[in-house]
Formats: sequence, structure tokens, C-alpha cells
Amino acid sequence: MTSNKADAALGNQSVLRYAIADKPDFEVVQEIQTGEKLGVAVPKDSAELLDKVNSTLDRLKSSGDLDKMTDKWLGQK
Repeated sequence: MTSNKADAALGNQSVLRYAIADKPDFEVVQEIQTGEKLGVAVPKDSAELLDKVNSTLDRLKSSGDLDKMTDKWLGQK
């Protein structure tokens, strides 16, 4: 849209909101609830990595930091 080749964009809300965060000439005019869930994938044979991911998520949830990051980067909790 910034190259004037499109009049609008439809896509992942968090990606679009991030893209226009510093562009006052753009705004979100419609949110379409899709029930989309985000996740983390690791290789099946990476138990150590999976443990680190899960422990990090647990720590972020219990400290309240996950809610803060969700609000900051996705604009919602």
C-alpha cells in the first residue's frame, strides 16, 4: 500500500498492525475474528528444546510478561 499499488490489505492482524504502527495515514477499519491460534513448533526429537520453550512460556505467563508482550505486539490480551 505504501507503494500505491494497492488500496487495501487483508491479512494477519498482528502483522498488519505492526506494519502500520508508525504510519499515521493508515488505519485498521475492520477486524475479522477467525479464532486463529498461534503456536510454537519444534522438531519431534528435540526434547531439550521443547522443555526450554515450555519453561520459558511458563515463566512469561506467571510473571505477567506474556500478557504485556501480547498487548504490545498484538494489541490484545
